[in-house]
Amino acid sequence: MKRVIYISLAALLAVMVVSLIFWLVTGEVNIVAPVMGAIIVVLLAIKASKNKNF
Repeated sequence: MKRVIYISLAALLAVMVVSLIFWLVTGEVNIVAPVMGAIIVVLLAIKASKNKNF
């Protein structure tokens, strides 16, 4: 259960960071780029969580 919470927090943080950077660069709010970034972070977190050290 802890792993799901960590992955969810990582995805939320990724969405916030990517959308903030995109907003600072372009001045627009875009939802596609942060969602794609969150999907990548979730996939990496799932891959990393399969290790026993996570």
